[in-house]
Amino acid sequence: MRARILIPLATFSIFGCSQRAMQTHELAIRQIFPAALEDFRRDVDRYPTQEEGLVALVSPPPAIRSVWRGPYLKGANAIPPDPWLRPYVYRTPSRVKGKSYDLLCLGPDGVETPDDVIVSR
Repeated sequence: MRARILIPLATFSIFGCSQRAMQTHELAIRQIFPAALEDFRRDVDRYPTQEEGLVALVSPPPAIRSVWRGPYLKGANAIPPDPWLRPYVYRTPSRVKGKSYDLLCLGPDGVETPDDVIVSR
């Protein structure tokens, strides 16, 4: 188990999100969250449930406390907000056939649309 540390990413300008916030967002949704979810799966033999959500990467759900070896994410912003300061959406089961979960960033409008960043594993 490798704990991943996320740096604070809430940096904004009057024109929206800063370049740094977007880079941190890309790293989080494409690499850090999926790697932490894989570590969780290896220890617990499943991904977090919809009810447990991404919080299961930081603190153990009661039902699996004995096999949970986290935290899988650490730091001041262990589960950071997206660049628009909203929570990332973790969805299981995935809406993509053959995948286990979806991670979504709903973008500046905060509404799920086809142009949202979606990572399915």
